[in-house]
Amino acid sequence: MAAINIVGAITSVMSCLCAQNCLHESLGHQIRHLRRPKRNSDKLKSLKEELEARKVDVSTKLNQMWLQKGMNPKRTVELWLKNVDKIASEVNTLIMNTEQESGSPGFQDETTRAAALFEAFKRRSRFALILDDLWEPFSLERVGIPIPTIENGCKLLITTRRLSVCRGMETDQDVKVKVLTENEAWNLFRDKVGEAALASPDIQQIAKLVAKECTVDRISASRQKGNFILNELKYACLLESAAENVKECVKMHDLIRDMAITIMRTDPNWHCIVKAGSGLTKPPHIDEWVEDVQRVSLMKNDLKNIFLGNPPPCPGVTSLLLQYNSFPQNLPYDFFDSMPSLKVLDVSYTGIDSLPGSFSNLVNLCALLVSNCWNLRAIPSLAKLIKLMALDLPCSRNIKELPQGTEQLGNLRRLNISNTMIKTLPSGLLSALTLLEELLASNALVFQIPLPPTSCEISIDEIISSSSLSSLEVDFWYFDLYDLYTRSGHWVQLDKFKFNVGPGELQQVSEKRSVEFLGISIAKGLLIPTNTTELKFIDCHDVTELTTCLMHVEKLKKCTIVCCYSVEYIVEPGRNDLSMLETLVLRFLINLQMICREVVTPSTLMSLKIINVEFCPNLKNLFSGNLLLQLLDLEEIRVSHCNSMEDLMRWEGGSNNIYAAKILLPKLQKLRLESMPKLKEIYSGFISFGSLCSVHVISCDALKRLPFELDDAVGLQQQQLVAPGLEIRGTKYWWESLEWDEPAGCCQTNDGSLFLRAANGVRSSW
Repeated sequence: MAAINIVGAITSVMSCLCAQNCLHESLGHQIRHLRRPKRNSDKLKSLKEELEARKVDVSTKLNQMWLQKGMNPKRTVELWLKNVDKIASEVNTLIMNTEQESGSPGFQDETTRAAALFEAFKRRSRFALILDDLWEPFSLERVGIPIPTIENGCKLLITTRRLSVCRGMETDQDVKVKVLTENEAWNLFRDKVGEAALASPDIQQIAKLVAKECTVDRISASRQKGNFILNELKYACLLESAAENVKECVKMHDLIRDMAITIMRTDPNWHCIVKAGSGLTKPPHIDEWVEDVQRVSLMKNDLKNIFLGNPPPCPGVTSLLLQYNSFPQNLPYDFFDSMPSLKVLDVSYTGIDSLPGSFSNLVNLCALLVSNCWNLRAIPSLAKLIKLMALDLPCSRNIKELPQGTEQLGNLRRLNISNTMIKTLPSGLLSALTLLEELLASNALVFQIPLPPTSCEISIDEIISSSSLSSLEVDFWYFDLYDLYTRSGHWVQLDKFKFNVGPGELQQVSEKRSVEFLGISIAKGLLIPTNTTELKFIDCHDVTELTTCLMHVEKLKKCTIVCCYSVEYIVEPGRNDLSMLETLVLRFLINLQMICREVVTPSTLMSLKIINVEFCPNLKNLFSGNLLLQLLDLEEIRVSHCNSMEDLMRWEGGSNNIYAAKILLPKLQKLRLESMPKLKEIYSGFISFGSLCSVHVISCDALKRLPFELDDAVGLQQQQLVAPGLEIRGTKYWWESLEWDEPAGCCQTNDGSLFLRAANGVRSSW
């Protein structure tokens, strides 16, 4: 009865901490339920400890009864013990969230803030509220803003770049405001500051640069608009996300593509030649190249040439896609003379070694895509191509210098020379390319330090001075150069960046803001951009305090550490708790002792999804203590060749499973353990899984127990503890040596599902 009273008390206190219990009440009343969270949390801790103490007493008596008299507990007692575990887990999660929120100044969640804001507005009879630069519609009532009406006389003004926001906010009147042109921005600036302030030529030059920022902002706004349009197309299922060499891409579904091609072919205003991936070895017959053809796609065929005779006149062609063809023969010299309207040319992944001379006359060309052309050595002059916006040359490894006339491309937005032999750029290039947004030059450009005063090469200072860049990929072979750049703060303006620090080629990365340190000495004053989302340390032997390096990198999502022999801990108390980290890869860390040192904060590794640990010979366990209660997002665990590993997860209360808390890993799907001769347990207690699909055990012969409860093994659908079709892989010898805590054993059928054997000690091979 006492235990039941404790459970009731816990439920009562939990209701005081959980805002969802009072959402049906008015906003003003909701705030009263959220006061004094610290006192309620302490009370909840005390009650939980008393309940767990009673559980230990009951478990001890049950063990004594079974040993002395062979009596098994009643079903109601077993159910009570399981309910205690469930309540304890929920209480731990609630306390963790409460302490995390209460640790911040003011302890205000969304409902509390909304209630306070609503009361503040109510004290004013009328108000006018301006919400600037809104990107998503939202509920006014949810954040505590009274809905403006004629009766209350309140007004709400929003500014946004998206018409969908206006629709979502149900605006009464929409007013379109056009962006200023460069001349309009300068005239407005001059009117506001006055002619006298601009009398000095030096001041006027600086002022024009300031006014020009309005144009740069317009470019940024256009980019955001483009991303918005792409997202809208994806939401409408007209495009779908795709990955190509870990880069974020979109593609059109085959059915949508076929429908679009059919529409074009039946529309008299559209004439296209679309024969992508058709197995062509010869170009389409010359009769198909009619004068009004607009788009030509011959990509992914095996064309050896494009024309044997004179090219047909195609004055209306705007795009020509020839990528993924062998082309051992070059294009005819006058090939492009018949295509004066061409805007997009793609000859990537072809065997051409040069472009014809007629290419230099394509004055309407906007995009030139020449990536992975293994024979290409040079590109004709671009001086006349003043409309060119994208110049892509990546992985065309025989190109050693930029085409002539590149400095005259005033409209160029994107320059990609990654993985080419272009090691320098001419000094002043970025100053000339005032609209350049993307400079991608990894595994190519090499910055020298210091540069001679008369050098004609680009310097790191020129990059720092470029205000239009939003995406930058460069290598810093010298740490001093990297330090100079990061301390300039230029990276703050970038949406994307990839920095490789140290000699060596940049490894593949998946996040859009990444830094990789390769084989260099890490200074104590190391500065890492605070918005970095992916970080790699490879062969950096003097990295001792990793979390000191990451002190202010609070958005880190992926971290890889390889061959850094001084690293002993990944997370240390009082430093960055890596609460946003989703993927952690650790390899060849010979002195790694623990993942987390000492007591961890409630948010430590709370977003972790994937952990991969290999060849860490001094690591005895992966996770321990309260950290086990925070891994609710964990999806995949891979641990191999850690020769000292004794248990994968360790509860600080002791090795006896009576005292080890039952932990929840509701999203864990894959568990792989390999080559760990000392591994005896995954966990001394029990683990509840909700999504586990695969357990793979290789060369871990000391592992004799799996942390599944009997109900978990059966996979009870109503409790959703284990996903149906769980597959456990291992040798027959290992399987037959497993020891089970329950009287019945767990066996596997041919279809991969788990079932129970009723007889004591019976095991089944697979």
